[in-house]
Amino acid sequence: MMAIVEQGNTALWMFLAFVAATLVITYFSARKSSGASAYFAAGRRITGWQNGLAVAGDYMSAASFLGIAGMIAMNGYDGFLYSVSLKLSCKVNAWLQVVRVKKQKSARNLITIQ
Repeated sequence: MMAIVEQGNTALWMFLAFVAATLVITYFSARKSSGASAYFAAGRRITGWQNGLAVAGDYMSAASFLGIAGMIAMNGYDGFLYSVSLKLSCKVNAWLQVVRVKKQKSARNLITIQ
């Protein structure tokens, strides 16, 4: 119990610094946007590389890391197998999507979200 008291307000200051940094980034980003359409579609300025980084960020989120680590800690080898199956299922899903796209005769036949 004494260790908690001795930590001081470090966690509080770190939290407030994170919130302040987020608000600053939001402020400068909001100044560049011109409306709701630019917000939702990023004004169609997102490159393939940026989109790939966003997808990778979703995949490697803190929930995934903590969830898999907790699963391994609680279930041992079975939790490890779960983490491997998650990665494998993503690869199989991507392969199935590539096969489907390659079967299309041209890129005009693909359905896109606008």
